[in-house]
Amino acid sequence: MSEKNQISVYLVDEVRIDRYLSEVLNLPRSVIKTHIQSDAIRCNGERVRPSQKVQHRDEIVVIFPAVMETLPVVGELKDGVIHSMHWQIPMLYSDDHVLVVHKPAGLVVHSAPTIADVNLVDIILASGIALASGQEGRPGIVHRLDQFTEGVMMLAKSAIAFEHLTAQFRDRKIQKRYYAVLQGALSAKEGIIDRPIGRDASVRARQSCHHMVEGSEKDAMTKYKVLHEFTNLTFVDVELLTGRTHQIRVHFASLNCPVLGDSLYSQQAKKSEGYYLQSYYLEFQHPVSHECMSFTLPVSNRLQKYAGQNNDK
Repeated sequence: MSEKNQISVYLVDEVRIDRYLSEVLNLPRSVIKTHIQSDAIRCNGERVRPSQKVQHRDEIVVIFPAVMETLPVVGELKDGVIHSMHWQIPMLYSDDHVLVVHKPAGLVVHSAPTIADVNLVDIILASGIALASGQEGRPGIVHRLDQFTEGVMMLAKSAIAFEHLTAQFRDRKIQKRYYAVLQGALSAKEGIIDRPIGRDASVRARQSCHHMVEGSEKDAMTKYKVLHEFTNLTFVDVELLTGRTHQIRVHFASLNCPVLGDSLYSQQAKKSEGYYLQSYYLEFQHPVSHECMSFTLPVSNRLQKYAGQNNDK
């Protein structure tokens, strides 16, 4: 059975439909073009061309096939690193219950109807590492990092770990800290952004603090401290006090200081290197031994040039 998605366009300027859908659905433009040519995409009820421009308030319908063509996933564990065709994923810790990895920027965490790319979960499974059963297509997943957010991420390998780690996230007992590069200057050098976040009323792929689907909003709090400033760029240390989808990206965009490279939440052009976010610190209680475990990464190579004197942390 095919899946039908309806997208309401929220744009300031006109843009090609293949480019727009590639960004919103996180799919290569070649895939979007194939869907257009097979008449699986319509705008305002009419057939479209890849070069056709869409504008504010257009209604796009996308029909995805029940099964999207995929390539076999290859994974090999060697010397503490999980190797795949295009990815190297360092393991920071592993036992019978917990796996902690350094997720590279650009790698999607798990499968989804609108994502055809190889993903972290499939690579881990292909390397022979077992993960706990979770939601369909999401084994081991107790939290996520966005596609271009790199850094520390943990997965559950046993049922007891899945249950305990999920509870720790729910009860806000896990500490998560990030580095972010922002476009713009913040009015305060440090503070807490306390603004509810919900599904965007216009763009399905986005979250929002302002134009939310009624009833979808949830409390969201982000603590930050400015570490370095350029003329129009700011390097910040961020602590998530809650864990909402796209929380850092949404909150700073709401202050008119979006994450650098984040084309979904700003008018910045989409770039291959994506947005500049790094999960550099994670602290949790081991689900079996109850030991406090923490993992810290230095500023990544991608973010280092924006870190100023903090680039040796």
